[in-house]
Amino acid sequence: MKNILLFIIAVSFSTGLFAQFGNVGINTTTPGYKLQVDGETGGFDDAGIRIENVTGNTGWSFYPSSSGVMFIGKTTNLGTFDGTSGAYTATSDARLKKDITPLEDVLSNVLSLEVKRYKYIHNNPQNREFIGVLAQDVQQNYPEFVSVNTTNDGNPLVQNQMGVDYAGLSVLAIKAIQEQQQIINAQNAVIQDLQERLEKLEQSSRK
Repeated sequence: MKNILLFIIAVSFSTGLFAQFGNVGINTTTPGYKLQVDGETGGFDDAGIRIENVTGNTGWSFYPSSSGVMFIGKTTNLGTFDGTSGAYTATSDARLKKDITPLEDVLSNVLSLEVKRYKYIHNNPQNREFIGVLAQDVQQNYPEFVSVNTTNDGNPLVQNQMGVDYAGLSVLAIKAIQEQQQIINAQNAVIQDLQERLEKLEQSSRK
C-alpha cells in the first residue's frame, strides 16, 4: 500500500494529486483527511468537488466559501448549508422566478392531510418509530411536494420510489395559519358586534 502511495506522489505533481500516509490530497501536498481538496475563493471551478453523471451529462458541485458556507448546485448555486448551524437554505430569489401567482386556499386540504406514526421497513435496525406523512397522501392534492424516481436510479428500495419535500409542506402550514387567522378575525368581529348589542340591550333594560 505504501509503495502505491509513493508511486502516486511520484507521478502526480503535474496533476495536483498527492497521497501521504493513507490520505489523498488534491492541490495540497499535506492532506489532513482521507480526501482533501484545496482551492481558492471563487466558484465551483475554483474550489469545488464535482460528482458527474456522464450518461445524463449532469451532476452536482459542492463549494466551501471563505465564510464557511457550503454552496451546492449543478452549474450555478442552488442552495447553501450554514457554516455554524448546518441549516440548509434553498435558493428563493424573486429575480430567479416567473409566473408568480397567489396560492389558492389550502386550509381544507391541510386539515385532511393525515399525520401518522410509522416504522421504516429497511435500514432501521433499532426499529425506531417516526412521525410524518405518506407521499401517496400528499400527492393527491400537492404533487409539487412529491418526488417520484421514475428512472429508478440510485438503488431504490421499490419501483418508482416516492419522497416528500417536508420544507415545502411548511409553506402550506404558513398559508393555512393565515387563512385560519382570517376566520378568527371574522369571528372576533362578530363576537364584538354581539357584545356591543348585548350591552345596549342591558342598558335599555335598566331604564
